[in-house]
Amino acid sequence: LAQAALGVYPIFSSLQASAMNKQLLVYRLRDELLDQLSRAAGQHFQGLASAARSSASISPACKSQLIKIDHAYNMVRHISHASIDLFMADVEADLHGHGKWWAKQRAMEGKKDPAASEEADELP
Repeated sequence: LAQAALGVYPIFSSLQASAMNKQLLVYRLRDELLDQLSRAAGQHFQGLASAARSSASISPACKSQLIKIDHAYNMVRHISHASIDLFMADVEADLHGHGKWWAKQRAMEGKKDPAASEEADELP
């Protein structure tokens, strides 16, 4: 707590390191599995999902896990500080009813109920 009061956040940096380690684990797992599946099939695959779907010798449960790992990899590789900031702003706007989804819902409600939109026009 004393360090936190001084503006030093060792907990945050350890969380960052932990997140980076998990990201690297996902990358390594995906690369090794993709290499293994490609060698077994004798062809190159773009991702684990396509490799899993093309293999007749892999169980449905294992295929499902491979597809989940591929989705995790694709999600993680697109995460950046900028994308995090944008997403956090979107969530914050949604929580306060100002997000794009809410605006669309209000517009749809206005189209469904003409009387409601007339009342809204009369408000100062």
